[in-house]
Amino acid sequence: MKVARFLAERPLALTLVVFGLFAAFAGARYDGILSWRVLANLIEDDAELGLAALGATFVLIGGGLDLSIGAVCACSGVLVATLVTGHGVEPALAFGCVTAVGAAFGAFQGWVIERAALPPFLVTLAGLFLARSAALALAPESIAVDHPTLAALGDARLELGDFSFGVLGGAWLLATLGGAWLLALSRFGRAVRAVGGNPRAAANFGLRPARVRIALYALSAGCAALAGAAHVVYGGSASAIAANGMELDAIAAAVIGGTALSGGVGSAFGTALGVLLFGFIQTVILFEGTLGAGWTRIAVGALFLGFVAARRLIERWARAT
Repeated sequence: MKVARFLAERPLALTLVVFGLFAAFAGARYDGILSWRVLANLIEDDAELGLAALGATFVLIGGGLDLSIGAVCACSGVLVATLVTGHGVEPALAFGCVTAVGAAFGAFQGWVIERAALPPFLVTLAGLFLARSAALALAPESIAVDHPTLAALGDARLELGDFSFGVLGGAWLLATLGGAWLLALSRFGRAVRAVGGNPRAAANFGLRPARVRIALYALSAGCAALAGAAHVVYGGSASAIAANGMELDAIAAAVIGGTALSGGVGSAFGTALGVLLFGFIQTVILFEGTLGAGWTRIAVGALFLGFVAARRLIERWARAT
């Protein structure tokens, strides 16, 4: 069937259909939920997860898995707060240093995976423990950050006519555009898809899968570090226990956005849509007023399982026809 082949070749289409149906239901039930203001809040509130999920998307497309995202985010936030509050470092320099440290840590994880031929699950799980322990060693207690530059960033807004959102949301949108360009139009993006789809064939065509995957883990940890910096700007504090479970949310958002767990398929725009769908679910629960926060996790889990099952069924359907 043409429909099956279309959905199998364009996994983002399924996400768009689900999002459209969910938005239509919410719009009919709750007044004002489909306003520009709600969309602006979604972009601003989900910027931290969006940055982390963007890095996770690259790793998944390349055939890997990164479970250290949340811990790297928390450790990076603590490091930013320590540099700015404890050592008087300017926020811009602190952000740059933390991003570089995060990328180096990700590259180290990738190197261990390739050099020792270990499963990414085990290595990045160890990385999770290392980064979380480092954050606790740096700051056993939460650190409040009071700096005029950070306060200005937190209050700054981008105005697009009647549509305005925070600067962090703008940074996430720009990162998403950059990630989309990198995946779709750059040589690196083509290498990522080739390595994730068939590493042996990619090597036969002259690519070096190990180098590509190491770069992907560096990119993922760098995005997680930026998410940690965004957490400090948005919340005005840093904590070693922040971003607990973010790695699972990031992976789920990427998968719901059309990224294949088997590698080779995915998009930055799809992941952004998955992140917004998460935020929209939370908004619907707030509008409902009678459901607890736990329903958000139930809905996200159901969506994740549903998308994984739907992709498998669609692929089988397409092969059968």
